[in-house]
Amino acid sequence: MRRSYRDAIVGFSLLGGVVIFSGLTFWLKGVSVSSSTWNISANFNDATGLSEGTPVTFRGIKVGTVKKIVFTPSYVEAQIRINKNNLVLFKPISAKVETSSLLGGDAAISLISEGKPTNNSKYSPKGKDCPKDIILCDSDKITGKGLENISK
Repeated sequence: MRRSYRDAIVGFSLLGGVVIFSGLTFWLKGVSVSSSTWNISANFNDATGLSEGTPVTFRGIKVGTVKKIVFTPSYVEAQIRINKNNLVLFKPISAKVETSSLLGGDAAISLISEGKPTNNSKYSPKGKDCPKDIILCDSDKITGKGLENISK
């Protein structure tokens, strides 16, 4: 009786370790099972410094990451995953590649909203009735400006 109890504890400990390891691996890979994320695309003529996993910020706060970079003959498309389901960005919106310091550093995409916010809080970027002419909605495309440096 005592041996089966000890075997059960060892078995559950190993099973718990496998579950924790798998969850940590999915978390580090960025796999999410919740639907609190939404995607947009930004087109750049010059994508210097961008790579998968590059942070995306809005007003200095990290709101997402670059999920994938697609090369075409005329532009570079950065597919962006926004992690904030309640983030409402009023149009017009642009994206700009920036660095963390004047001497270079890590690149980041900064979302710039030039639209005037309204007090109407019913807007949702993931909703079926998302007003595409007013706010940035799921799967929208925006234009981006590349990194400006001294050589340019």
